[in-house]
This record gives sequence, C-alpha cells and structure tokens, in this order.
Amino acid sequence: MVIRNTEERRVLDRFAKRHVFCWACGINPARQRDLLHDDPRKLEIHHIAKHLRLHEIWNLSRLCQLCHRVAEGETVKYRGGPIPSL
Repeated sequence: MVIRNTEERRVLDRFAKRHVFCWACGINPARQRDLLHDDPRKLEIHHIAKHLRLHEIWNLSRLCQLCHRVAEGETVKYRGGPIPSL
C-alpha cells in the first residue's frame, strides 16, 4: 500500500482504530489472542475498489489476514478446510 501524504496516513490510522474486528469473519484479534493462543491473526486494511487505490473511507474495509487473502482471490485453507469466497 503506497501512502502519498500525511493526510492519507491519518485517514488510515483513524479507520484502523475505529474498526477493530474483521468485517468478514468477525474476529477481534485483541480479544481472540487472549482466548485462543494458536490464532494470532492481525487486521489489515483492504481496498474495495483495488484498481483505484484510494485511501478514502468508502473504499476501505477491515479484514483479518486470512480473509484479506480470500478477498484478493487466493484459495486459503484454515484448520483443515478451505475458507469460502467472500
């Protein structure tokens, strides 16, 4: 992700602080890490309209690392089975 200026960084930081769970699977890594030590997923910011790469609120979503890979089109296996497409 290329951040062009400090305003874009502020937008992304505010977005990340407001959205503390994965929009696809619902995991909250801060809470989950305490409950399930073998699942240290982190949250990432995903661009909905990837080709635009705009760091604007309407074009952002919050996904864990696994769901982000699925959103990008990868086939991801987790705990023995594939994660369904988003």
